[in-house]
Amino acid sequence: MMIDKELNEVFDEFQSEAVNSIVKDFSKKKNGRYLLVIPTGGGKTRTAVKAINRLFETGILNPRSDFVLWVTHRIELENQAKDAFSDYGVNDDNLVSFKDRVSYVHDLKKIGSVVAQPEFAFVVIDEAHHSKASSYQPIFENDTVGVLGLTATPSRHDGRALDFERESYSIGFPDLIKKRIILDPIDEPPIVSGYTDNAGDLDDVDKEKLNNQERNRRIISVLHERSSKYNKVVIYVGTRNHVKDLYEQITNSALVNVYPSINWILGGTANNSRGIDRKEFIEVEKSQERSILINVDVLTEGYDDKTIDTVVLACPMKSTLKCMQAVGRAVRRFGDKKAYVVEVEDTLPNVRYRFSNRWLYSDISDSLEPQVIDQIYFDDDTFRESLACIYSSPDTWVEEVDRIYPDYDEEDRYSVILFKVYRGSLPPKHIPVVLSDANRFQFKQRFNFLSERLAHESKAHGRNVDWAFSKPMWSMVGGPDDDNDRNNVWDAMKFSGQCISNSPKPANPRYAELKPWISFVAFRFKAPEISSELLEFVSKMVNKELLIQDIKNKNYEPESKLIKLPMPLGECKGLILRDSTFARIENMITQLQILREQYASEDHINQLNQFMINEELPIELRYKECLPIIVREELDYFREL
Repeated sequence: MMIDKELNEVFDEFQSEAVNSIVKDFSKKKNGRYLLVIPTGGGKTRTAVKAINRLFETGILNPRSDFVLWVTHRIELENQAKDAFSDYGVNDDNLVSFKDRVSYVHDLKKIGSVVAQPEFAFVVIDEAHHSKASSYQPIFENDTVGVLGLTATPSRHDGRALDFERESYSIGFPDLIKKRIILDPIDEPPIVSGYTDNAGDLDDVDKEKLNNQERNRRIISVLHERSSKYNKVVIYVGTRNHVKDLYEQITNSALVNVYPSINWILGGTANNSRGIDRKEFIEVEKSQERSILINVDVLTEGYDDKTIDTVVLACPMKSTLKCMQAVGRAVRRFGDKKAYVVEVEDTLPNVRYRFSNRWLYSDISDSLEPQVIDQIYFDDDTFRESLACIYSSPDTWVEEVDRIYPDYDEEDRYSVILFKVYRGSLPPKHIPVVLSDANRFQFKQRFNFLSERLAHESKAHGRNVDWAFSKPMWSMVGGPDDDNDRNNVWDAMKFSGQCISNSPKPANPRYAELKPWISFVAFRFKAPEISSELLEFVSKMVNKELLIQDIKNKNYEPESKLIKLPMPLGECKGLILRDSTFARIENMITQLQILREQYASEDHINQLNQFMINEELPIELRYKECLPIIVREELDYFREL
């Protein structure tokens, strides 16, 4: 189990990188507009709080005259920020919280009058992807203030780019899993509802029809079957009536015998099954050990209960972002819990696409329903092999001359977008665009803007091709310079939009058969599995969880060794040592073995003490007493990695 101290250390490591990037940007341009992009569960709020305090500490913000305005659209987000500022520095006397220099507003109608006050030198926009031009425009029109936007996805729900200069720091959902910040959600077998809807589009589905007794019964039945592993369950449904009807059906079922707390919550101050204040209700829910909580769209942003381990998606979500925000309730680490995602599977238009492709989250817009391909790698060679495999596959084939192999950086995040080119009687080919940290933000601004409009033909405008694919802009984001290739990319996006909207039909009927016109390849780091022998070796170590993750992620130098150090009270600690350090430890153990053989049964405590005093331990001094135990008990104490 990862203890809180170790988890905090992992958080601090990546959050310090984010804070340093933010401070660096605002030190160069105090009134800049920058984004902090961290997916749900990664600690956007606390990272921003650390950054604000650092801006005051370094003098970029004047602690005597400057104030910060924290803008949210929900009271829960405001409370979350206040709690984070109150906690800052509590366990470290060297840190000072500047919480008294921060004011809050969650009524978007008041933004204009508040931000105009001269004392505000800095604005934080929480969940910036909700920003609308009319609501947030007064902030961006005020060129005297710096603006930091917090979001899990750097585009608005309507596909438009946010009004920021660039991402100051960005990290992806798979990267948080790799760094052990959040849990890798487990896709459980879906609940097959048997419900069918022939609506032409997901937007046309009458969500109230999903509220029927048979569908609810199947949800209840599966939850009961799996109740031994689902401890705290949050269910997302589509309508307010469904919340209350499902609640009534559950409370009249056998689930009441296994879940002591079963409740519901809707929007509003006291609109919940307990009839108490919303904040108090949430605090009571957090204290439950086993519970079921039903809601529509309340428990997404700003709801942070680390003990939730199960999310039931009982309503189709067209927005990948909303889907991932729901899943985010379960992925926060807490002890040794797992994160379960349970989908209710109906026969609905596009719903399987949304469930199957949520890894697009925070990468690119899914409005045009690109095909999503996951590729796994664990080093430079396997990354290149995975990319070559994609380029040579008949379904995603790229001509040799167009293949792009970026310089590998283990800290970077890579993905490839492939645009299909129709060639008549010849097999289709693809034009690749490789995304990395260097160009991801700029590319997404253009791609997301156009995707939203092409998926809804009424929003599309002919001038967009010039804006998105003019040669200077295209080359800046890694696209081809060739005019024909650029036009082919535009055609692939248009044909995708026509296939989604069904009107107007593509000029050639076969174009619909060639879907998908766009493929998104997400490269995800995943180290090889650990052998059963090595797992057995670490099984009794108090820090086994961290060691397993470090071994999986290859967080060690070549030829390193894993050493087991027995502690005086019976436990043992594992350390990964570089080869040179291990050689010195091994030499000390050899000398102790010689000392033991030399004196055999004679009292040699003085010789042992003298040896330990004379030898310099190449690891922390607190482990010095472990070496004689290894020798005395003839322990099997190391493994090669």
